[in-house]
Amino acid sequence: MNRETVQLWLNEGICSDAFESKLQDRLEDVGVVYHLGRNIEGTFCGGNFTLDLVWGKEIDQDVFTGLSDIERLDRVFYSVIDQGCRSVQQHNTVWRTLLLRVKPGFESTIVEQFERDLLAMPEYMQGIRRWALSRVNSDLQNKVNGESRWTHVWQQEYQKLDDLMGEYLMHPYHWGWVDHYFDPEFPDCLVDSQISHCFCPLQRSLIDEDIWP
Repeated sequence: MNRETVQLWLNEGICSDAFESKLQDRLEDVGVVYHLGRNIEGTFCGGNFTLDLVWGKEIDQDVFTGLSDIERLDRVFYSVIDQGCRSVQQHNTVWRTLLLRVKPGFESTIVEQFERDLLAMPEYMQGIRRWALSRVNSDLQNKVNGESRWTHVWQQEYQKLDDLMGEYLMHPYHWGWVDHYFDPEFPDCLVDSQISHCFCPLQRSLIDEDIWP
């Protein structure tokens, strides 16, 4: 089971509705499990769409070939460290994806503490309904798509956008503790300043044993 998240940028003037239909037809033909969401205004360093895929044993490396509407894409393959949920299956929620890079040179124990601190966020923030933290699968990444600039994928599901833009971003545990990993003014900052913060509508919960195992 191989997981992938993709940021897709469209060429200028392309009709998003037409592209979405065309890509969905392509994915249905390939037979991959997927979710395609149009990124909401406020997305930072992300594309027009977020696409999440769960592949079987074989990955179709040519799935995007011939789709001339695409200006560029960022394909990231990853393995889940941990995930969880505090709610039953939900519909019409918000899916947030944070792509980040831990700078080289940090001991594994420090990186693991950073990961634990991220995974502790749902304990403090009830608005995070479901979550998954993953490491980029470097071996698979290099094999399929070349080296990734990212090392981690941090995904969450929210009942409404205000839970992300309000509680999550403004919570004391976030800005009072987790942010020190991201702030270059702190000596123990370990995350590169370039991140990708994307969010889109989610029709049905992804983090579920039957859908997104």
